[in-house]
Amino acid sequence: PATNTLISTRVPQGAQGVLTGVKQSGVQVGVFLSGLTLPALATLFDWRGAVWVYAGVFAGFAALIAVVLDQDDADDIASRAHASKDRAASASTKPPLDPAIIPIAVYAFLMGSAGGAAGRFLSLYAEEVMGFTTGAAGAVVAIGGLLGIASRIGTARVAEHRVNPVRLLGVLSTVGTAYCLLLLFVPELGD
Repeated sequence: PATNTLISTRVPQGAQGVLTGVKQSGVQVGVFLSGLTLPALATLFDWRGAVWVYAGVFAGFAALIAVVLDQDDADDIASRAHASKDRAASASTKPPLDPAIIPIAVYAFLMGSAGGAAGRFLSLYAEEVMGFTTGAAGAVVAIGGLLGIASRIGTARVAEHRVNPVRLLGVLSTVGTAYCLLLLFVPELGD
């Protein structure tokens, strides 16, 4: 909510989609970086040491945000959130829930669950089924992260300017289906 508030109040319409895509691609950036760096770090330090390195990175980000985010911005975000809650609490009736929200929420939940499960399985699949080395399996994950970054930013831009978002959801589901089918048939095609 904090980043969404900043985007909605500080970024002009027409550029919000791309910036939201960049923001939403954070998970994919993490996938890319973990696929690229964790196998090498595990080779140097073992898996526990690699995770300690990542813990240090997260601590660094926590310190960085304290320096980068101006206290006035933090206070502004907090006051907007409180004002929104106060308006909602003082309203005698709640506005009706848009009927599209429930199916979109269910779609997002299912897509996130399926995509997350398939994506987290990829390195293990590459090593155990395809016979990749740990480094090569990490590279596969890193490439998947790069594709995820590009798709988050690209689909946000397309959804804001060019394609009906509902149609885009169908395209994204089709891409996920194709991804899983490729995973099913790659071992047979590789022999």
